[in-house]
Amino acid sequence: MKKYTAILGVWIALAVNDALLTTLPAKNGSQNESNFIVCIFDLGISMPRKALDKFRQFSTLRFLSRITPNYYEADKLKKVTAYIHTNWMMGGLWGNRKVSHILKTGTIHWNSPSGDIGWLHVPGEGKTNVRVDEKQMSIYLADPEAKDFEIIVYGLNSSITDIKETNWKLSPMEMDIQSTLLRRSIVLMSRDSIRDTIESDVYYPYVYKVVYEIPAGGNADDPLLITTPKYLKWNISAL
Repeated sequence: MKKYTAILGVWIALAVNDALLTTLPAKNGSQNESNFIVCIFDLGISMPRKALDKFRQFSTLRFLSRITPNYYEADKLKKVTAYIHTNWMMGGLWGNRKVSHILKTGTIHWNSPSGDIGWLHVPGEGKTNVRVDEKQMSIYLADPEAKDFEIIVYGLNSSITDIKETNWKLSPMEMDIQSTLLRRSIVLMSRDSIRDTIESDVYYPYVYKVVYEIPAGGNADDPLLITTPKYLKWNISAL
């Protein structure tokens, strides 16, 4: 939300009422959903004080687990897990069957010394279930017919050589990767493919798509891949 004007970002920005804390992009960012500010002003903002305080200042590390209902047939309950750290966070979605280019079943975001936000996501293709805990993200098979699954990752100034089989160096974030699957390919995504994948007019120059092959007869009880984030320390006093 530092490069794209998301509806949620507009709500948060108006609630915290502080330019340094807003989740809005710079003036050269994508402004796709900024017009929703009219609806928000019309509805008004009512955020519980305890919640508002947490948006204004980070309080403590926390793990969250929630069951969320919705109204899609055969997809009425999802389990959400999330871990929120001082300078990084990750979340997973279990039970999603609705294919959506907007929804992601797994995400990791992290701060960097330059103020840029690095990220990783597992697309919402109905192929995977994702669960996180305080240490790692685990990706499971959801669709027994799936032949492969993708992970999209962005790290400023990263290169293909930084994304090895068992370790990804996306400074200041590193990730240990555990998987017995064949890594079919890893490619630097083009401007057009990025726009189609993440629905943003903002260009990310270091976005990679990593594709893993799923063998026939995959077991839904065993994780396809486990990633363990390791956030390297750096001085954040300037942020």
